Amino acid sequence: MKLRHSSYLPLFILILLNCEDDSSHVPQFNPLKDQHLSIHILPIDQSQSSLPMDQFNPITRTDQSTTSPMFDQSTLNPNPSEALDQSTLNPNPSETLDQSTLNPNPSQTLDQSISNMPPLADQDGDGLSDDRDLAPNDPNWPGQARPDTIYANTSTKLFALEVKTDRLIEVNTFSFEPSYANELITDIAFDQNNVLWAISFRKLFICHAQTAFCRYQGSLPHTFNGLTWIPGDVVGQANEILVGLEREGSWYHLNLDNGQNNGQVPVSLIGEYLPARLSSGDAFYIDGIGAFASIEYLLADDNQIVKITPQNPELIDEIFVNVVGYQKIYGLAGWRGFLYAFDETGTVLKINLQTRGITRLNTAPQAWWGAGVSTVLYSEDF
Repeated sequence: MKLRHSSYLPLFILILLNCEDDSSHVPQFNPLKDQHLSIHILPIDQSQSSLPMDQFNPITRTDQSTTSPMFDQSTLNPNPSEALDQSTLNPNPSETLDQSTLNPNPSQTLDQSISNMPPLADQDGDGLSDDRDLAPNDPNWPGQARPDTIYANTSTKLFALEVKTDRLIEVNTFSFEPSYANELITDIAFDQNNVLWAISFRKLFICHAQTAFCRYQGSLPHTFNGLTWIPGDVVGQANEILVGLEREGSWYHLNLDNGQNNGQVPVSLIGEYLPARLSSGDAFYIDGIGAFASIEYLLADDNQIVKITPQNPELIDEIFVNVVGYQKIYGLAGWRGFLYAFDETGTVLKINLQTRGITRLNTAPQAWWGAGVSTVLYSEDF
């Protein structure tokens, strides 16, 4: 079971009894592979639902050699039986071009890094430009999520949900370096490069989205049951930040850019939910959709999905939907026009962002512990 603490119960009950009741019901406590495809970033259109897809095809590299010409070659020479007049290209063929105009100082070679290197170099050809690649010389790491896919996890396995078909696929069992073989993954999140990050109760990992192999990144000073990335401009930072959620409702910035202290990832408090609100287990942010979180009220029966302000988690913009009958929504993700909620019972719920209607997609034998999606949606569609 995903983390549940109850040692703070008397304190929360005391706070609750002195707080104004903002609900109409009497709450009850429930304790506790190396191929790549050109990717297109989708604009968000909440009125558009998922598109049908007959089957899931492996991602393949685009073969540039078979690409059709982008223009009609006949416009270059409308009469191919006649050769082009070479004199129009060089009116005095006995004179060669003055090379000094190309390089006025022949003793100095041209900077090939400027003249020949593509704007976004990718030395290992894994589809991640070197400036964004955690291992720019390793084509097998860190890997990326498939387009048109959100991911969910149990404590031991990684799953993919195709948003075009709502089909759930088991990716693999999480595997680790030998020193961390017995870790249980509590949640996952994808950065803007579609790279998978994961946490156990007290450790941070990067995992390959196609193989579920995980590499240790550092220990954590707190026990987190939720993980998400937030764009930097949303929280006043230069770059996107990784955020861990504590069960008690605190949001912490995991400061990956500040180095480590004896192998521990530094953290700083962003904010926390108001008293009597707890983190049910997850949150996510998508450009154009915003931030959502699954929460529970102390002594309440059912979880709620709320729209939230990441820089001030205590400010809940609105209670988006009451998820009646579900108390353990440990995984939460979204896509164009929909939210996806993963309950520990094995149920997957699809929630329409416009109508707020809830559809049950699946009830599986596995107990969901988390879910994740990138802050920027990647799709094969133009």
